[in-house]
Parts: sequence; C-alpha cells; structure tokens
Amino acid sequence: MSTAQGGLASVLIYVVVYVATLRTVYGHLRSGRAARRPHPVAVVLWLVVAVPSLLQLVRPQIYAALARDPVLTGHGEWWRLLTSVLVQDGGLVGTAYNLVTLALTAPAATALWRPLRAVAVFVAGALVFNLPATFAWHDGGGGNSGATFFLATSMLGVLVVGSHARQIRTAALIVAGCGIALLVLGDAHGEAVLAGLLVGAAVAAASRARRVAGERAVR
Repeated sequence: MSTAQGGLASVLIYVVVYVATLRTVYGHLRSGRAARRPHPVAVVLWLVVAVPSLLQLVRPQIYAALARDPVLTGHGEWWRLLTSVLVQDGGLVGTAYNLVTLALTAPAATALWRPLRAVAVFVAGALVFNLPATFAWHDGGGGNSGATFFLATSMLGVLVVGSHARQIRTAALIVAGCGIALLVLGDAHGEAVLAGLLVGAAVAAASRARRVAGERAVR
C-alpha cells in the first residue's frame, strides 16, 4: 500500500471524490444559509499547514524534522504522526494540490462540523492515515492529503445519515466506490476516503440516537 499520490488513475479518482463531496456539502450549506465567509478557524488551520509546507521548499531541513519516518517514530519521535501533515513530499505540484484541496474543504468543515470539531476531525484523519502508514506499511513521507480526504468525506457521511435526498445518497455511493477503487490500486488514500465516510456516518447516527432518546424521555 502506497501513501504517495498515485498515477493518472488515482488523480482522476481524487478529483471525482472532491467534486462529488464538496459540491454536495456546499449545496447543503447554502440551503441552510451557512455563512459564505470562511470561519477564522478554517483560515488558521490552512495557515498552520501552508506556512511550513511552503517554507520547506526553500529549507528542506523542515521536511526532515517533521515528516513521517517509521524508524525515528519507533525511537520516540511520536510527534511525526501529526507533524507530517505540515510538510509535503510531492514537490511544488503536490504542495499546491494539497493546499488547494484543504482551502476548499476547511471552510465547509468548520460550517458543518463547527470549528473545533472540524479541527479534531482533521487531526483524527491524520492519525487514521499515518498510524497504518508508519507501523503497517513502514512508509515514510509527508502531506495533508489523507487528513483532508478524511475531513471532506466525513462531512458526506454526516449528511447521508437520515437523508432522503437522492443527490446526497448518490454522492456517498460514488465516493465509497472511489475509495474502494483506490484500495484496489494500492493507494492508501482509499482508506482515508472510506474511514471518513464511516466515521462521519457513525457520529451522525449516534447523535441522532441520543436526540431521539432525549425526545422520548421528555414525553
């Protein structure tokens, strides 16, 4: 399983995932009259990732200090499981792609999940992606793509629970199929795509069950 951004087939699948997910989420937010201006937390999250990612282009030692490294992590440098999202291993093109996708995803996430929960989901996505990459696949590297995929598809997972909207369910099926296709291609981003969907749906289902239980208790 590879954590590096894949070939043409993988890239095309990435595009489908983001188009299907963000089009659906932003459509839902507009119908709910969500603010169009990005929340400050979304801007801060983007800057926290973007600043070291851009600085590493001229100072490679930043990448060496923060990137995912199975050997160094095994020797106590556990912070790399999180700091690896702050640097990029795809060069200028990969860096631009990861920062653009985060810039598109973060505002929607802070609107749908609420700001602090959106950050928590992003951090969870980093761990979901980096833990198996480090200890199962022994794959070093950096990049926020896995965490961003997880954050994006978690929103779709939230929306699909209890929704009768055909567009949302269709988008979820398309994204789930894309996640499976990525895994078949040996692309670890498929794990982040599917895990995000499942976690978002699980949280929404649990929240809905608590709400129903509360309403019954009041009655």
